[in-house]
Amino acid sequence: MRPLSARQLELLEFIRGFASSKGRMPSVREIASRLGRAPSTIQQHINALCAKGILERDGSAHGLGLIELEGSFKDREMNEIPVRGSIAAGGPIEAIELPEEPLFLPSSLAPEGTYALKVQGNSMIDSHILDGDLVIVKEQSRVENGAIAVALLPDGSATLKKVFRDRGRVRLQPANPTMAPTWPESVKVQGKVVGVLRRFD
Repeated sequence: MRPLSARQLELLEFIRGFASSKGRMPSVREIASRLGRAPSTIQQHINALCAKGILERDGSAHGLGLIELEGSFKDREMNEIPVRGSIAAGGPIEAIELPEEPLFLPSSLAPEGTYALKVQGNSMIDSHILDGDLVIVKEQSRVENGAIAVALLPDGSATLKKVFRDRGRVRLQPANPTMAPTWPESVKVQGKVVGVLRRFD
């Protein structure tokens, strides 16, 4: 399942409740009035939910229908995952940037204690991590050789690379044949990548 933002989840649960109590789908203006947002903003969220395969345009009076999934989102075990900013997959960037609104994901994809970072750069493309993807990170200070990790460098910048330790030295290895590895003097591992999400907002 593609990730939902907090506002998309709020919209979806409102539509479910409205349809259940009224016997019909709400209009964009009804949703906007109830949630206190502009109709154009609601339409953008509806378009995103249609693209994610959760809503569909069915030709009814208000033009929308819910696609039934295996239980509602409230019936599933969902976790709220903070998006803490961006991580470089290329040259290092500042470790923490402004966070985005959280995501709601099944616990099977994002266990408790994980967080998400938005990838900037193409150094990990051979590991199927592309510019603009979200990586799900489990906080831990050590990883096995070859694991993809968030590595904090001495200057306070952070990067996403495969981590190798060899005879007391640390090698940060990109997954891109056009890029060379680096051998920093010291590295502090902040977490291990346990999942990758491609966004379609």
